[in-house]
Amino acid sequence: IDGLLTEMPFECAISLDSEEMELELWTPYGPNKTANIEKTTVSFSGRIDLVLALSDESNNRFLMAVDIKTEGSLYGFNQFDPLNGTPLQIPVEDIENRFELNIPEKEILENHSFQLALYNYVLNSIQNNSSDGRKILPPCIYVAASGRLVSWNDSEQKIKQQNLNELLNWIAKSSMNKVEINEIKRQPPEKEEICANCPYNSGQIKLCGPLGSEIGLISNPLENAN
Repeated sequence: IDGLLTEMPFECAISLDSEEMELELWTPYGPNKTANIEKTTVSFSGRIDLVLALSDESNNRFLMAVDIKTEGSLYGFNQFDPLNGTPLQIPVEDIENRFELNIPEKEILENHSFQLALYNYVLNSIQNNSSDGRKILPPCIYVAASGRLVSWNDSEQKIKQQNLNELLNWIAKSSMNKVEINEIKRQPPEKEEICANCPYNSGQIKLCGPLGSEIGLISNPLENAN
């Protein structure tokens, strides 16, 4: 470790694909195009928990973002017998290899993949404007429950960066009502926790929800009983 920076503040703007994006106004004679979108950007600001400056025996230099997560460190945590603690306490065979992951570690990376992809974009943007010449390593999560650093490898991280780009483009298109209805898919029942946080599945009128669930006005059983 050559050095480190904690709570690194950042502001960044990510350029999106603006091809075939335009603003339209509805009229009785059909949609009327009012403007062409030549450039679309999404702006972010925030802080990265930890940024490490690293070097190896060959004097190759690197930068890596680290996000600190405390999942699995409270309820069920067992400091004396990790094998009987939370799932994130159960070690892998090679605990020094941050790419060897157990299932809970894969899940925590997946749950925060967009956040990590954003941090990776930020460091690459900074490094592209720097003469320091450090290579950006895939970002890591520090799992407080086990003390391990876990990370995707380079090829997996590229997929996560593409997923972030696709999400941001989808958000831009949806804000201009350019999302086709077949792009919106109901989640299977085993992923109902996603729907629990969605505004289209809140209140008495359900506009969407897990497959097999009732959509529309949900009656109150107590009202029916009366």
